[in-house]
Amino acid sequence: MFREGEERSNRNVQSEVRSKLEVNLPTSQLAIQANQGIVTVTGYVQTQDNLERIEPLAREIKGVRDVNVQAEVGPKLPPYKG
Repeated sequence: MFREGEERSNRNVQSEVRSKLEVNLPTSQLAIQANQGIVTVTGYVQTQDNLERIEPLAREIKGVRDVNVQAEVGPKLPPYKG
C-alpha cells in the first residue's frame, strides 16, 4: 500500500486500528485517533481483559509507534447479543 520508509497517513492508521479492534473486541464502544503514529483509544469495553488487549492489538498495525489507552471498563454497556 505504501513504499518502505514512507509514513502512513493518520487516516490509514486510524482506520486499520479501528477495524482491528472492532473485529477482536466486538462488544466495545471505542473511538480511535491517530497522529504521526501515536494512537489514542477512548471509550468503553466490557471487561478488564478487553481493556488490556487494546494496546497489543493496536500495535499489530504497521505505522503505530505508541498507543495511549484512555478507554475504561464500562459497566453500563448492554450485554453482547451476537
